[in-house]
Amino acid sequence: MDNKQETVFKSASSAIYRLVVGEYEVEGVEVSLPGTSQFLLTINCQHGMLACRLVDLSVSDRLNLPLAIFSAARLENILIGKPVMLSQSAVSMGATKEMTGAELVSLFSQPLGG
Repeated sequence: MDNKQETVFKSASSAIYRLVVGEYEVEGVEVSLPGTSQFLLTINCQHGMLACRLVDLSVSDRLNLPLAIFSAARLENILIGKPVMLSQSAVSMGATKEMTGAELVSLFSQPLGG
C-alpha cells in the first residue's frame, strides 16, 4: 500500500499532516510532549482513530469510538505497525491485532457498511 505524508501545519510543539494511505486521505497529528523527545500521536479517519498509548482505551469504549492503539514513536511507525489494543467498536467493525496501521486506516475510512 502506497503511503504519502505532506505537512499542513508545523510549529515548535505540534504538526498536522495530510496522510494518503492507498486511496484514503486522513489527518495525522504529532504533539511534542514538554520536556521529552516523545510525541502524542493520532491519525483521524472518517469512522475511527489510530493513536499512541497516551490515549485511553476505556474512554474510547465509553464514547463508542473505533480506536486502535499502537506502541509507536512517530506516525509512520503507526502505519507500518500492528496495534497493541483495540476498542470494542473497532473490533465490531472488523479490526484485528494482525492488521497494520495502514490496513486500519482503510477500514476506518471506508463508507459504513462498506
